[in-house]
Amino acid sequence: RKESSRIVFSCDLIGLVVFLEVLLLEFVHADICDVGIAEAMARGGVFRRALQCPRVLWLTVYSQLYNTNRDIEWILLQFMHPFHLIFNTGLRYAGPAFVLVVIVLMSCVVVNWYLFLLPMLLMRHSLPIVLLHCMVAHWLLINISFHYWKAWRTPAGRPMYVQAADPSNLRHDWTWCKKCLQPKPPRTHHCSVCKVCTLKMDHHCPWLNNCVGHGNHRYFWMFCLYMWLGVLYVSTTSLPIVLDDYYGHMQVAWPMPLAFGDWFLKLYTRWQVSSRLAIFLLTVGVLLALGGLTGFHSWIISQATTSIERHTHRIEAKRLARQNKFFKNPYDFGFKLNWKIFLGLIEGRSWRHFLLPSSHSPVGDGHQWDFSAFIDQKTGRGKAHVV
Repeated sequence: RKESSRIVFSCDLIGLVVFLEVLLLEFVHADICDVGIAEAMARGGVFRRALQCPRVLWLTVYSQLYNTNRDIEWILLQFMHPFHLIFNTGLRYAGPAFVLVVIVLMSCVVVNWYLFLLPMLLMRHSLPIVLLHCMVAHWLLINISFHYWKAWRTPAGRPMYVQAADPSNLRHDWTWCKKCLQPKPPRTHHCSVCKVCTLKMDHHCPWLNNCVGHGNHRYFWMFCLYMWLGVLYVSTTSLPIVLDDYYGHMQVAWPMPLAFGDWFLKLYTRWQVSSRLAIFLLTVGVLLALGGLTGFHSWIISQATTSIERHTHRIEAKRLARQNKFFKNPYDFGFKLNWKIFLGLIEGRSWRHFLLPSSHSPVGDGHQWDFSAFIDQKTGRGKAHVV
């Protein structure tokens, strides 16, 4: 409906311009042809009719709002379309820079841990505790690196347009993308940054320079989870050391710089304190921001939905509520089963595929989906329902 409204609105604007041109020609040309330019201006016929143009213009513009197929919100959205186009174009070209920023920041945290945190752990704790720290830190590092690489490089999923050659091959629940001019399966949406349709699209992530969809949604969430655990580990480990630095109890943890002379010892000491403080502040900031993002995505995954579907389902729920009906997400199979499907813990896979890096494919092909039931609010009974 909105796409058709956009076409109608564009045609109305074109018709408005043509109408005004014809109107002006009619007003002005009639007087000039009848009595000439000087006489027409002397009589004031041209200016009199020109004064009527603002009223005609206002009535024409007002008529665009008096239509049940669109509202003022949608018309304002059309006027913002050029700004969206500029933003999406800039985001597409700035994607590699966002990826570089993520890699540089992660590298800084890793280098800081090896140079300034690990030596302090060796001084403060026994060898078994330090070995436990090393195991946890490297387990988090491997999972973070693996899932970020997979989320970045794995395609989110594109519809198979080969099936579109014969209309008889299309399922009844497929729709039509008015931007790609191609049929699209359920839960597929068009990405305005990548300029393609994405299977089970959640959003376009600039930090990955990639869409998050059916093919890499699990990698994206796993990266967010392990990154949050990683910054939580680094911030809690470095907090006692940063407090000691602040209160003046700092000690040179690594004796190796002593072999390079006093000048290197002073430089290392200065960088040791400032680096630990900078990394602590960075990890705390990421901990808060990424915690909210990970929690939000965990919540919508528990409901077997995406960021886009959450918005569309809310609109559909309001529409059905006016009909005294209750909307249930047709892809929701319950909390436990939703997570097993999302994580791919089926067909013999266990929690080992969650705790360790795993490149297993997501459940399904992204073109066809199993459905739950549509629940009627009065009877509480369900029937097969497809949206």
